[in-house]
Amino acid sequence: MVTMQDPKTFMRAKRTLAIALPAILIGCGGGDDDAMTTYVPPPEVDAATVPDGMTPMDTMTPTPDVAVSDTTASDAAAPDTAVTDTGPEPPRPELIPTTRDALYAWLKAGNYKSWSHESAPHASAGPHGAPVLVYVNDALMDSLAAGSAQHPAGAAAVKELLSGGAVDGWAVSVKVEPSSDGGMGWYWFEIYSSTNPADALAGRGLGGCTSCHVAGKDYVRTTYPLK
Repeated sequence: MVTMQDPKTFMRAKRTLAIALPAILIGCGGGDDDAMTTYVPPPEVDAATVPDGMTPMDTMTPTPDVAVSDTTASDAAAPDTAVTDTGPEPPRPELIPTTRDALYAWLKAGNYKSWSHESAPHASAGPHGAPVLVYVNDALMDSLAAGSAQHPAGAAAVKELLSGGAVDGWAVSVKVEPSSDGGMGWYWFEIYSSTNPADALAGRGLGGCTSCHVAGKDYVRTTYPLK
């Protein structure tokens, strides 16, 4: 912007404007309606006569059009991320239910079958009244291998109760507290020759279970290494 506070710049711009005008119209006849107007071509512009810092109008290079995008960073489309709803995650075999109906369904599904187990069925050392095959989870297996006097919470054993070589029931023990507390820290479950979970014995500290298992190491009568 040229201001009166800068007279040198103002005069240089004024001279350049006079040189670059496309035409000079000279009116004749004092302004009558019939007056003729004579077109006088502008003089040739000599670059040498243009003040420093100015550019002759006939040599100016037009500025190319620049495409302006109305897309902002926030408008940029984020890559699509496919989300697949696979439903609730199935319970892991190590997470043993400790309610009667849920545990019965878990046993029926054979979720314990991947655990370490004895090599063959054998007569029960307790009052189960059927050949048994014992499975133990990793927590109990590690504790037995270490010879621990107390097993950790989460340690569990499943006895398959067999009839004619087929599974006809289960006896289960799960340590649910760090302390055995006279058998109250264990959850006990047993069902035999029934498909109705309501027939199962289930709960903490069941006297018929603890009175027998107290003879084992921290209420576990299974020995290591497994038979």
